[in-house]
Amino acid sequence: VGKVITLATPAAVAGYKFNDWVVTGATKNADGTYTVGAGNVTAVGSWSAESGITYKVLRWFEIIGKDGQYAAEAEAITFTDGVAGQIATYNVTVPGFTYAKTEPADAIIKGDGTTLINVYYDRKTVDVTILGEDDKPIIETEVEFEDKIQKPEDPKPSDEGTKFDHWEYEDGTPVEWPITVESEDPITIKPVFVPNTYRVNFYEAAGKVYAYDDLEYKSTIEKPSGVP
Repeated sequence: VGKVITLATPAAVAGYKFNDWVVTGATKNADGTYTVGAGNVTAVGSWSAESGITYKVLRWFEIIGKDGQYAAEAEAITFTDGVAGQIATYNVTVPGFTYAKTEPADAIIKGDGTTLINVYYDRKTVDVTILGEDDKPIIETEVEFEDKIQKPEDPKPSDEGTKFDHWEYEDGTPVEWPITVESEDPITIKPVFVPNTYRVNFYEAAGKVYAYDDLEYKSTIEKPSGVP
């Protein structure tokens, strides 16, 4: 009783700030020492978690055509707003992918800034429809996000007066093959047929062409002007 003691500052702990000792059984003096009372003395350190701790998230994306197999991004994403001892938070939404899992599941941020969290994503699939004549589907399939759609065989028109010209999207934009799936929206592709055209030449008596006309299939041939 009455003995004066000094409590040393404990060793530093990364990510935490030492506040003070919480002491029972002794009275704290103005100079920071303690005077021991009649009973046992207990000293418990009080610490505060620091903010602004760095942690990293490494995203793994499912490999095209390989279910359950993942490849990591070249670099992890660095966050600098972590709080030591708390669970890391981050946005897991990525267009074209579905969140699969996190390892470790509940990542506690280490005070030394070495926390690494692995987040895994499965690829979404996109509905692809390729139409033929009369807007009837000739191909209906699902293609993984970021995979490619290869050019199908050009259709042969049933109408002898038309020919296949090109493929286009529903909005009329011509297709450039192969198509890389870059959106989660369904894709519909249709063929464009154009009438066959024919050149009609008009000859002079001597056999020289003096006029011509390019006409579509089943068009009416009109006599050119100036012909008696």
